[in-house]
Amino acid sequence: MKRFECLYPVVLRDFLAEELGISKKRAKALIDAKRVFVNKQVVWIATHELRRGDRVEVREEPAVTFDPSLILFENEEIMAVNKPAGMVVTEAKNSLEDQLKRFYHERGIRPLHRIDKDTSGVVLFGRSDEVYEFYRKHWDEVVEKYYLAICQGEIPFRQKRLRDYLDHKLAMMDVVRLACADHYTLVGVRLHTGRKHQIRLQMAKIGFPLVGDRLYGPKKLEKRELRQTSQQYLHAYEVRGKLPSGGDFRVVAPLPAEMKAFMKRHHLLEEVAWETEMWFENIQEKENSQ
Repeated sequence: MKRFECLYPVVLRDFLAEELGISKKRAKALIDAKRVFVNKQVVWIATHELRRGDRVEVREEPAVTFDPSLILFENEEIMAVNKPAGMVVTEAKNSLEDQLKRFYHERGIRPLHRIDKDTSGVVLFGRSDEVYEFYRKHWDEVVEKYYLAICQGEIPFRQKRLRDYLDHKLAMMDVVRLACADHYTLVGVRLHTGRKHQIRLQMAKIGFPLVGDRLYGPKKLEKRELRQTSQQYLHAYEVRGKLPSGGDFRVVAPLPAEMKAFMKRHHLLEEVAWETEMWFENIQEKENSQ
């Protein structure tokens, strides 16, 4: 993270362009991405007026590219990739899809689902139209997705099913507390629906936003380590399901180094149940009995 002090009144966009030696367009993009703090508070207005003595911090966007070591599993039907934070899945130059197509020289590679740019972890790709159509029709019946996330605050419940309506559509997921310390909570999440920003929105709605979430988290962050995070601490940890040709698959993505270091610093790695089968014992039975 780069830090500066403002010496005279100036527009934030112009200040960044001068201090970083970049164009005003690039400076505005950093502000739009909510990577700029003024006096510990996120500012997303390019024309924000700085005053003498204001302290400006810029959280740089990591440069990420595809590497063959990110492949977690592949056969003739699908491949699973451990997407790094900072990379979009599709519909952009140098997206993960674009880079996979170039690396494998296969134009038929298509993502079977998406995760946010600043979320890391497992993404599945189909290698043919037939595979893509199979999962498009049967996804909810044959695929299960599990996430790890670090929330601000200590969650009081052991496990809970959250239901909301996002954009007038049902959003449902199960949340389990895996570890709790230093006013942070490591949670495991099982998705039942796949709405945009679902985990981030639902956790923020109950008062426990994700660490590093610039959109739904608090705008003022007193702790420097929270301003320095390069991603939201949300990781697509495991995906398992059925293959179109029969048989099962199960893929687990190692945690990104930054997120793991944060967990270690705050004692969130101790006695964690990493096996997802152990996360939601009897939650369905409890749900039905209420």
